[in-house]
Amino acid sequence: MNELERVRSQAVGQEVDQALLDQYPVQSQEKEEFPTRHGKVTAYIYRPFAEQEKLPVLINFHGGGFVKGYRGRDFGFSRILAVNGQCLVVDVDYKIAPEYQYPYAVEEGYDLVCYFQEHAGDFGGDPSRIVLSGESAGANMITAILFMMREAGKDMPLGAVSCYPPYDLDTDAGEKPGADQEPERLKNARLYNDWYVAPERRKEIFASPIFASNEELTGLPPFTIMAAEHDTLCQEALKFAGKLAQAGVTVTVKKIKGARHGFLVRRTEGYLEGEALFFTALKTYFSDFGKGEYR
Repeated sequence: MNELERVRSQAVGQEVDQALLDQYPVQSQEKEEFPTRHGKVTAYIYRPFAEQEKLPVLINFHGGGFVKGYRGRDFGFSRILAVNGQCLVVDVDYKIAPEYQYPYAVEEGYDLVCYFQEHAGDFGGDPSRIVLSGESAGANMITAILFMMREAGKDMPLGAVSCYPPYDLDTDAGEKPGADQEPERLKNARLYNDWYVAPERRKEIFASPIFASNEELTGLPPFTIMAAEHDTLCQEALKFAGKLAQAGVTVTVKKIKGARHGFLVRRTEGYLEGEALFFTALKTYFSDFGKGEYR
């Protein structure tokens, strides 16, 4: 087994949690393909039971170090987002590295977001109410997509929810706070970066948003950023939030005490606090949150 196979075989939550699916029933769950400059990209669309005909749209990008694909736990998390958010969830199964290196997946994601700005109504969504969210690698990607949209002069989504994001792919993982406490995670983090992006491109803001200038941050939509206390990525998430605020972007940031990387999707310590923050953000961004009860 080579290193890539080893890392992918260790991916947590590969099996579908049927009990979780049963706890969060949805009206429909469909697998669709959408056009991008690189061909088709797959996304899973989840529609909750709702009275509204046109639902607000949450476009989500899963985590996995840029190298792990859509997994069983993603089906459960998407249902939680759809039911508690009372929104149409579009969960993107983007192409992964090293087979598809940066900026391939980011460009796919950008094209899909632009597609939904025009065609959300075809799927029962409201194109005027779109929010982006992402976990870990996905949080990095949605931030890059927003940079691309700003650069292209596109209408911005209503907001972004960024969960335990890796915002600095240039600094060696071993130099980040707490890296010496988790040698296996440190080893994998270095591999993720090597597989995803070439060293000479790691300071590009679409790979490492932490290097964005004040001007490049100005005009981004409101952000909600959550960081895990026991995560080597915690400090860069907090630092990026500070830079957003300095650039005049509305930002809500919270360090979840006791939490570790991936806590939201894994449903480990801190996930209830994280979910509450997530759905409060959606309520704010969508304005008319819907009538579903958070559970």
